Amino acid sequence: MGFVAAVSAELETRPRTLIHGDFRSENVFKATDPANPLGYKIIDWQCLSPGPAGFDFVQLVTGSLRDVSDYSRLGELMKAHHDRLVELVPAAAKTYPYDTMVRDYALGYALIYIAFIGLLTPIMQAVKEIPGHP
Repeated sequence: MGFVAAVSAELETRPRTLIHGDFRSENVFKATDPANPLGYKIIDWQCLSPGPAGFDFVQLVTGSLRDVSDYSRLGELMKAHHDRLVELVPAAAKTYPYDTMVRDYALGYALIYIAFIGLLTPIMQAVKEIPGHP
């Protein structure tokens, strides 16, 4: 079994919820409506699908942290995210424990990395074939 298939198989064992699928800072806005209980509005829902609760966190962090030093707060951010999940869905404390979310972050990050390599490979091949390019 290949890596992507193995990761997919593991993620299939997780409890499912609806995930955004393109959860990055460009799709999150501070709400101006005081009646909004979350304080944020999220747009661009065309990739909505079932998935592990922590998977959107991978995209948000990957697309939002700009400075390498920001990653020093990753554990704190993951814990806050999980705490809020458990606050909103108390059953998540048992069905989706923090250590599972951390594992899903690592798996999701690996999948994103592999996807970028897959996207860059043909580009790098094309650049290599440009006459006179080192």
